[in-house]
Amino acid sequence: MSHSHAKSIVTPPDALNLVALDIIDVRPQIRTRFDKQGLAELAESVKANGILAPVLLRPNPKKPGRFELIAGERRVRAAKAAGLTHIPAISGQADDQARVRMQLAENLDREDLDEREVCAAVKALFDREKDIGKVAALVKRSKPWVCKHLGPAMNWPYDAVVLFEEGKCEDLELLGSYAQLVKLAGSYPAPISFAEITAIGKKVSDGKITRDELRELTAAAKKKQREGAGERKAAEQRRTVRAKEKAAKPPAPEQIAEELLESAEYEGDELNLEREFAKYEPTAIAAAEATQREAYDDGVKARAGAKTPEAMYAILGSRLIGWETWLAGFCGVPFSLEALCKARAMAAQYDQDAEDDDD
Repeated sequence: MSHSHAKSIVTPPDALNLVALDIIDVRPQIRTRFDKQGLAELAESVKANGILAPVLLRPNPKKPGRFELIAGERRVRAAKAAGLTHIPAISGQADDQARVRMQLAENLDREDLDEREVCAAVKALFDREKDIGKVAALVKRSKPWVCKHLGPAMNWPYDAVVLFEEGKCEDLELLGSYAQLVKLAGSYPAPISFAEITAIGKKVSDGKITRDELRELTAAAKKKQREGAGERKAAEQRRTVRAKEKAAKPPAPEQIAEELLESAEYEGDELNLEREFAKYEPTAIAAAEATQREAYDDGVKARAGAKTPEAMYAILGSRLIGWETWLAGFCGVPFSLEALCKARAMAAQYDQDAEDDDD
């Protein structure tokens, strides 16, 4: 017994004994599925030849005088079916970790387990050990073997897990490739569509696709994803260059005027207006101011022509472009970009005060 297992086995096993079947308690084992025909055949063999290999027991820690089965549930079932009252057994002290390890080792060495049962047992060991290397040492298998059997519980997507859990496919390598494809379908840019994934899943379920075919599909999807990622990166670089070029280009006078007038409406106190105007050079402010002149002058002219209320409302209703600047001219606000901004700020504040009064 190695030093690393010293805490798993407390005492060495006792000699071979015949133990009464009615004092053996069976806890949930690694093997959860038992073939009825196979058990019946084993029972007939027991009747003819007896039990050829002893089962493994440990004293039941919660029920003195009774034993707990570690490994050999098929033999216990067959012995009962054959009408035996006792069964050859080896018993010894073992904690829960050792019990699971011994169950797995005994089943792996003696008889093929259902892959779902193997995966469940490997996951149970990993939950205790928290280390793939330790699990590999306990079951005397390689780390890749352990990783493969942890796949369904640890990193497979739902589509692959369903096929495995429902018994549609138990080929872990085949399902591992399918799991990679499902993940690729959920990535961006997706190199394979979900419709294609569904069709491939049907082939996996029906046993109509080989490992090599699925590996080829996975490799092609990964290549397509790399190419798509390269194209996306190039597009992002082009967008970055255009953004830098746009940032380096000075804004048009119309844009400056629009930004200043909007900031006056939403942040209209004098301190904020000064801060906004300070962002631009005086020449840029002058050019922006010039873009408002035509609408302002139109407002001044309209005021002169509004001799009656009917004419005034007709003029007001016909103005659509540059409305606020035009209205400033119509109302006699002095012309300058700063004066226009202050007028807009005052109008916005008036509207807000009116809303507050209504509330």
